[in-house]
Amino acid sequence: MSARRDMDAMFGQARSLIAASEEPSVMSEELSDLLFEAHGLDPRRYAEEWVPYLTALDCWSRQGGAFADLEEFARWHEVLHPIMGHHTVEMIEL
Repeated sequence: MSARRDMDAMFGQARSLIAASEEPSVMSEELSDLLFEAHGLDPRRYAEEWVPYLTALDCWSRQGGAFADLEEFARWHEVLHPIMGHHTVEMIEL
């Protein structure tokens, strides 16, 4: 299967996950994983097609979260931040 068809199928899957969600403002782990996969497959297409669509939904809550390290935070920031908007970041040492 070509990358284009993979991305098309994944986009359809993302739309289905959003439509079927009982709480659409909370991004499921399955959807989050799918977004990371799509970004990894084609970052340009993700930015040009997926981000505008997902941002237009304007339903994402500003969920809190903890990250294991700065690398995990940077990855989250690159993939999900454009969709979910600005957050306050607090660094704590565990």
